[in-house]
Amino acid sequence: MLAPGKTAPGPPAPPPGITRPTTVDEAAAQALDKLAQVLKYPDDLTSKLDTLRKKTAADKAAVDAQLKAATQGQLDDCQTGLDNLKTVQTELEASRATLETIYRNGDKSMRMIPNFPRVQKVSTAHRNFLETQRTLVQFQELSDRVDRVRTTLEEHHRDLLGPAPDLLYLHHDLFSLEEFRDNTLIQVKDANDETVNTVRAYFRRLDDVSARFDAYLWDLARHLLDLVMAKRNSVVVRLAKILEFEEKADEEAMAAADEAASMPRSRSQTSLTSGTAASRIGTAGRPARRHREIKSYRSKFFDVLHDSISARFDQLYAPDKEVPDLLAEAHDMVVHDLTFVYDQLVDLFPKKYKLFPFFVLEYHRHVYDLVNKVILDKMETGTILFIMRWCREYYTDMNDKLGVAQELLEPQLLDGQEKVLVDDYLKLVRTKLDEWMKNLLASETREFKERTQQPEMDSQEMYGLSAAVILFNMVNQQIDVVMEASRGQLLLDVVRECKRVLLVYQSHFLQLVNAEYAKFVQDPNKVPGGIVEYTMALANDSLKCTEFVELIIKRLDAQADYTFRATLADELNGAMDGFMKVSKAACAVLIDAAFADIKSAFGLLFTAPAWYEGDVMNDVVATLSDYCTDYKQHLQEYLFNKIMTDAMERFLVAWIDALRAKAAKFRVPRCWDIMQSDLQQAIAFFVAIKEQKAKRIEKYFDIMDKLFALTCSSKKMIFLDWYALWKAYNDVPVAVIEDLLTKRDDLDKAAIKEAMDAIRAKVKEDPPPESQKSIFSVMAAAAGASGGK
Repeated sequence: MLAPGKTAPGPPAPPPGITRPTTVDEAAAQALDKLAQVLKYPDDLTSKLDTLRKKTAADKAAVDAQLKAATQGQLDDCQTGLDNLKTVQTELEASRATLETIYRNGDKSMRMIPNFPRVQKVSTAHRNFLETQRTLVQFQELSDRVDRVRTTLEEHHRDLLGPAPDLLYLHHDLFSLEEFRDNTLIQVKDANDETVNTVRAYFRRLDDVSARFDAYLWDLARHLLDLVMAKRNSVVVRLAKILEFEEKADEEAMAAADEAASMPRSRSQTSLTSGTAASRIGTAGRPARRHREIKSYRSKFFDVLHDSISARFDQLYAPDKEVPDLLAEAHDMVVHDLTFVYDQLVDLFPKKYKLFPFFVLEYHRHVYDLVNKVILDKMETGTILFIMRWCREYYTDMNDKLGVAQELLEPQLLDGQEKVLVDDYLKLVRTKLDEWMKNLLASETREFKERTQQPEMDSQEMYGLSAAVILFNMVNQQIDVVMEASRGQLLLDVVRECKRVLLVYQSHFLQLVNAEYAKFVQDPNKVPGGIVEYTMALANDSLKCTEFVELIIKRLDAQADYTFRATLADELNGAMDGFMKVSKAACAVLIDAAFADIKSAFGLLFTAPAWYEGDVMNDVVATLSDYCTDYKQHLQEYLFNKIMTDAMERFLVAWIDALRAKAAKFRVPRCWDIMQSDLQQAIAFFVAIKEQKAKRIEKYFDIMDKLFALTCSSKKMIFLDWYALWKAYNDVPVAVIEDLLTKRDDLDKAAIKEAMDAIRAKVKEDPPPESQKSIFSVMAAAAGASGGK
């Protein structure tokens, strides 16, 4: 047997690295595996065997030492247990001898008193008489005592938040009266039914007062917080004392009932059947054991608290109340009440009641029910986000202000279904965005197609559509709402939804502007006018949208969670690129419209007799000037500069195409003066419209100057003029040179062949020198792209 406080030591732990086998066979198998790993090679028998033997001997010695120590410890514990058993046995024998001596002395004493049985009966009769007399007095005083208790109780109950100075006296009187009632009913339990009913009727007024006292007590419990707020702490302490007293009485009653139930019946009959003197003392004179009804005040007290908390939340909830107001009031009430309970109420009750955890869980469960009740109603997007944000703030405040961790609050708010709420929110956002976008596109498309009036103009006379402002009011509204609830994943999901509708908007207007321009090109007389003006408005609107997107990116970069900023920026940059694409497409339409109007004029360049007898370039420049002046007046500066840069390139391409056209004929040297005049007009136009220095424009059109020089050069100078062109722009195709020479009226085939042979030989024998790329590279890339398509 082990000594008190000691436990038997377990088997010794194996040395490090050794797994304890469970059977002899497993131990043998484990040993063989270990040897197989160590002695893998024949040389190991000589090099490792001695070391292995020493290590095994050391391990065995360690295990033997551990076993010896453990065995000795168990033997010592067994010896200590045997010693304790011997001591207990000696004490039991001594107690038995003492009890036998007491029994013998008592029996001897009874035999020494003459007529002891008669004396015993007289004593019992006297005690019973006194008990009957006390019972009679109590019956006589019962009515007055009940009246006094009722009067005092009614006074206290009328002033529920009053001082209640006699609360403990009321409880004490009622408790003694109820005890008297219970004992009386036990004494008459074997009487006839009429007697029992008479006694019960006599106590009916007491039962009514007891019920009224309970009602008063539970009313105090319902107004527990109000009592403390009214500075009635003494009343609360008295209430706690009553609960504690009744709880102790219940425990004693249950213990007595258990003891009576476990006592053998033959033992209770000993006094009637035993012939010994001790048994003749009997139990006739002993008062009957009180059989108390279990009241369970503590359990009822917590039930009443539960009902009172439910009543507070029922008063708070109203179906027509706005969800943010409802939850805000609930939050304030919970934090205020629980703080008050912790600071003012908890110390007034015994610690074993664990009053604060009870209030925390009760309030939390009612909050849980309230949130679920709100969720069952049809919610808007803002409501969903508010509930999610509110739940997070609720847990934060419960932890920061009350020290209650989220893990202790069960059940979890929203039942851990935040993902479902997020999905519902995103569905609502998607539905609303799609609905708004559908209405916006319908109205804007109708206005864009009908073009019954000019587009809107701002204070700087820039055309614009109303769509951009409406579109980004819609987007910013969704971002602002979600920013209040989440600056992480949910914000990213909402931004992706916004990007999706922005891409829908971009795709729609890309198709719309191209379709409307195609109708205009096909038959200008069958479509409404103003396609150029509305295209300018779309270009300005798209550029404005890129600025709006950039503002959103900057705002999110400052306010969103750090880990999501890069992803948010990538998503919005994709939307910005889309608006730039729309703006670029609109600018391309504007350029197409302008050059479509001067296409016929470009076709007359270098042709006879129109070009030689008239001023075709003047018509080209004048028409292009009308368009570009309009663009300059109503387009954003960035877009206008972009259009003019593309227009210069387009102009250069069209000029070169006209130079290579089949109808072109070069009358040398007469054409030289006309070419120079055209070149100066073009340069002057672009210098004036772009407001740039002439040198920059002249440098851009330098290739035309060199092409004109080659076209009009003398037979001897053709190679030199070509070399000057080739040295500056080595991407000019040889075929273009040959094409230009064949259109000259002053060269025969032999002269052309001689010049081209020299040019081809030079290109073949010498690699092209380093030089800048010309418009011919752009034309080749465009031809390759169109061929690929």
